[in-house]
Amino acid sequence: MKKILVIDDYLSSREVMVDFLSKTGDYKFFKASDGKEGIKMFDSWCPDIVIIDLGIHGVRAEELVRLIKKNPQNKTKVIVLCGRDDLDREPMTKAAGCDVFLKKPFHLLQL
Repeated sequence: MKKILVIDDYLSSREVMVDFLSKTGDYKFFKASDGKEGIKMFDSWCPDIVIIDLGIHGVRAEELVRLIKKNPQNKTKVIVLCGRDDLDREPMTKAAGCDVFLKKPFHLLQL
């Protein structure tokens, strides 16, 4: 069973993603409301996939991606979700190691 960590400030966004993804496969979900909580959950659960909203509080998304990707043996895939006001951060996020950068609005099937 794959583990997915969803980090988003908005409870409704976390719930929509978890609800949708739970219907597409056999996953165990972990949810965090900010970057600091996300780091703790990542360290505790070592998820296979991390979905991060670019606008999270506590730790910038780019720094969180760097922390996740710092171990070259770590195979965790990182998906970053971005609102239209933050499109200029895409190059920095990809340079930090982001695997997929999705611009909002997006279709949930893209996850």
